[in-house]
Amino acid sequence: MPRGERAEARRVEHGRPLDTGWGVPEAQHNRRGTSAMFMFLFLVVALVVVVGAVTLSVVGGGESSALPETPPERLQDPLPLDRPLHRGDVEALRFPLTMRGYRMADVDDALGRLGAELAERDARISDLEAALAGAAHAARSTSLDKPAEEDNR
Repeated sequence: MPRGERAEARRVEHGRPLDTGWGVPEAQHNRRGTSAMFMFLFLVVALVVVVGAVTLSVVGGGESSALPETPPERLQDPLPLDRPLHRGDVEALRFPLTMRGYRMADVDDALGRLGAELAERDARISDLEAALAGAAHAARSTSLDKPAEEDNR
C-alpha cells in the first residue's frame, strides 16, 4: 500500500471519518478550529474598536480636558425664605436623587427649616394661649367686681 493510501486508511475507518479522541470526527474538528480562530480574531478586533472609541471620546471630546465636570444636582425648589411655610410647600418639596438615595445636606436643610418653623409656631401658640387665659381670667374677675361696685353706689 503506498504511503498516501495508508494515511487515508488511518483517517477513514469502515467508511466513516476517524474519531480524533474528543468525540468529534476529524473533518468537524478542523472546522471547529477555524471557526474558533475567526471568533478569536473577531473578539480582538472588537476589543480594539471599543478601546479606540473610548480613547477618542475621552481625549478628543473636550476643549482642553478629558470630560467636563458636571455640577452636582441641587434642590430645584427650596423652601421659601420670605414667608412661613404652608402645607403645599412641604408637599411640593422634591429632593434630587444621588447614588445612595437623597443628598443628605438638602434633607438636613429642609428638616432643620421645618423644625425651626414648628418650634416658632409652638412658641406662638403657647404665647397666645397664655394671653387668652390671662384675658379670660381678667374678664371673669372684672365681671364679678362690677356688680359689687354698682351695688355700693
